Amino acid sequence: MLQVLKNKIAINKIRVAFITAFAFIAIFLLATYSNMNKAESESRNVKSALDVLLRLENILVDIQSIETGQRGFTISGDERFLDTYNEGLSRIRRDTTILAQLQLRDSTKSEERSRLLSLLNKKIAYSRFVVETRRIYGYDSAAVRLQSTPGKAMMDDIAAAISSIEFKDRVLL
Repeated sequence: MLQVLKNKIAINKIRVAFITAFAFIAIFLLATYSNMNKAESESRNVKSALDVLLRLENILVDIQSIETGQRGFTISGDERFLDTYNEGLSRIRRDTTILAQLQLRDSTKSEERSRLLSLLNKKIAYSRFVVETRRIYGYDSAAVRLQSTPGKAMMDDIAAAISSIEFKDRVLL
């Protein structure tokens, strides 16, 4: 009888130990699963930030190519400068389309992105206007447009908008 009682106590202790071990394993599994989800979410955020930074860098290079080609053509009248200009236009279309499609984490960045895209459209329209002015009216008319401040002000606004968006993504990284 005493032996049976000892066996029951031992079996109960084993059951309690098994249930306790199972509970600890379940808790650790839940914690691991939660951490994996957080890591995956952070990984997506980092990838998104890197995608945005890449597009912004490309857009800055594209708009500078457009500006360089436009200025070179305006000053020299040499159509070869328009190759750089046209390549910049082609690339900026691609990069702005991709930037517009990227998912952003907050509404502030969406507003900044919309503002940047608006500034880019204005700068591109202004560059086209200067190129067409040079083609139709010659150097003097186009030079007056180049010496006016809208082109430089637009470039400064674009650079500031890009820096603002980049800063927020760099903080995340």
